[in-house]
Amino acid sequence: MKRNTTVPLSLRQFCCRWFTRRREDEEKEGLLTRDAQLLDDTAPQVQTNQPRVAGGGLRERASVNNNNEDVYSDWERRDHVRRVARVGFQSRVQVQSHPLGQDEIETLLQNPATLRKEYSSIPSNLATMADVPPGAEEKNRYKDILPNPQTRVSLFLKFAVANSDYINANFIRGLQDSERAYIAAQGPLPWTVDDFWRMVWEQKTSVIVMVTGLEERRIVKCAQYWPDPHVTLTANYGDLNVTLKKRVTTNPNYTVSHFHVTHREKLVSREVTHFWFTAWPDHGVPSSTEPALQFLSHIRSHAQDIPAPIIVHCSAGIGRTGVFIGADMGMTQLEKEGQVDILKIVSTLRQDRGGMVQTEVQYIFLHQLLLSYARQLPSPPPPYNVEPMFPVPPSTDATRHVTCT
Repeated sequence: MKRNTTVPLSLRQFCCRWFTRRREDEEKEGLLTRDAQLLDDTAPQVQTNQPRVAGGGLRERASVNNNNEDVYSDWERRDHVRRVARVGFQSRVQVQSHPLGQDEIETLLQNPATLRKEYSSIPSNLATMADVPPGAEEKNRYKDILPNPQTRVSLFLKFAVANSDYINANFIRGLQDSERAYIAAQGPLPWTVDDFWRMVWEQKTSVIVMVTGLEERRIVKCAQYWPDPHVTLTANYGDLNVTLKKRVTTNPNYTVSHFHVTHREKLVSREVTHFWFTAWPDHGVPSSTEPALQFLSHIRSHAQDIPAPIIVHCSAGIGRTGVFIGADMGMTQLEKEGQVDILKIVSTLRQDRGGMVQTEVQYIFLHQLLLSYARQLPSPPPPYNVEPMFPVPPSTDATRHVTCT
């Protein structure tokens, strides 16, 4: 009897597609590497024994813990190549610049028409369905809010599962041009919750920031992707067990939850902290900046020494998500430089994920938020003159003086 060695058609198609994609990726990376050497003969080499700076604000940190080496090693080998690959992509959003001090922000806010004109000058850079792998359309919450391919987060492929590497999320750079300072993502759909937790696990994320309600104006904005404490404290999501350890609601504007995440096959566990801002109204923006500043301050104090990217999501992953990431970057810039370039921040955000800071009202609110933060910062001391400690002999140079600035 002749043995049937026929491979099922679906499996054969998957294997062919996987190996074809792998070969194309390798060829593309090889070409980009040669381009990188042509553009920059001093392309950086990975030095795993050196600390890495991960960005500003929530991302202003460096990891020297050898246990965290594998967080970045796979991606750092491609950092220079990815920057070169982004050259053509970035040309769609020319980075504009308009540094502002506190007084200048106040002046701009008194003239909203100027801010609206500035906002309208920033290209949206939205991705299209042509940028989405065939068959992955159902994984997008909105058909016109899609991940830009050059910075899209790719999950590990699951054997014989088409598009198992796809998720609607993008890496966002920090102030120090870190490639993975943040991840901006859409709110999970019921059938992408497992993918969301896979992303949390694969990126070794320990902080999730949520800035949307589960339902607003009777419209579902995000699936609940954590255990319902009224039913159970532990839920299974793919290969992961997620246990709600503690929930803190001392602040009426946000909730902090602590999750214990365990990989059932690897028997490895991690802690994940979930910050959920609940004070954003169903329509428009908050009437006060204080709740958002309190929320951001809590996250910044918690996440300052965490090396992995922070996941920030709302419903579509571009509006409120862009405001909160932009606010964190702007707060750091104010602390370091005494001024902030909001126009440049938003332009850069849109290079990585199109449409970030989705509306004019959100753009104005971002200015209001950073103005409120600037007013909280201590004013730098003015320059002052100091009398010389010892007499200065007469000099023919009439301009001679001792000044300390």
